[in-house]
Amino acid sequence: MKFISFCTIFFFKISFLYSQCSATNQAIISEITFDTPTDGSINVVNRTGESFQLQQKKIGSSFQDIGVIVKDLGNYTFKATDTEESCFRLASTSTGCLPSNSVCLPGWKLTSEPNQNVIEIVPPLNDEILVLKNNKQDFRFVSMNSTFQYKDQSIVCRKDDVYRIVVINGSTKINTYKWTIRALAGDCAVQDVFLPSIFTPNTDGFNDSFTPLGKAEDFYSLTIVDKWNNTVFESPTFLTQWNGNLNNGTEPTPEGMYQYILKKLDKEANIISVFGQVMLVR
Repeated sequence: MKFISFCTIFFFKISFLYSQCSATNQAIISEITFDTPTDGSINVVNRTGESFQLQQKKIGSSFQDIGVIVKDLGNYTFKATDTEESCFRLASTSTGCLPSNSVCLPGWKLTSEPNQNVIEIVPPLNDEILVLKNNKQDFRFVSMNSTFQYKDQSIVCRKDDVYRIVVINGSTKINTYKWTIRALAGDCAVQDVFLPSIFTPNTDGFNDSFTPLGKAEDFYSLTIVDKWNNTVFESPTFLTQWNGNLNNGTEPTPEGMYQYILKKLDKEANIISVFGQVMLVR
């Protein structure tokens, strides 16, 4: 009877241990967050009592250990290899437990164009995608099995914007690292200033001087340089027009192409430099 009792207890103990790692009670990755392309943290639900190894694989390769052991539920930090289009999972260090859910990151690219910032996302099928801009939700969609392009046209001239993509993969939340990107100068309004492309300082009364046209309070300085980068004219205000002579004196400058550098205020009251060329013809 003692032998039978011992075997019965042993059997129940083995059964209990195995049930802790059943298909309905396996370790789960509930959230994964990246602060940089390689520095991440993972939130784990693990009530199995077993240890798991965090693994990573690139698309088309096999899972590899990355040196993090997960024992209890909680948050763990890790260092990954290049995370673009990578998958993560927890693999049991014993043979009795199934691997956790597999969490795959989308591929993405962020570029700035003159009047918009563009995010291209290649997510797994049927994930819910949230685009966060400056820590606020800006766009939400359910992905398809193709590249999605998100165009943000609400950008401010020469200002930084911070983006993050949040992917809801079943019961798992994936937070990509934050991108900071500055809107290009191309969206800064320069339509409020006109600069001629040619002028003819021949004292005939037509186009005899070069000057920008616009609101006086928007301008800071105007500089003209020749093809050897020598300054031939400079004025702290656009009210002084260039007459085509060296420093507005009596010595004529040669015919040809000159570069101007105009410093002015953009629509956000930032001082920007506007570059261009003007042809001098006598």
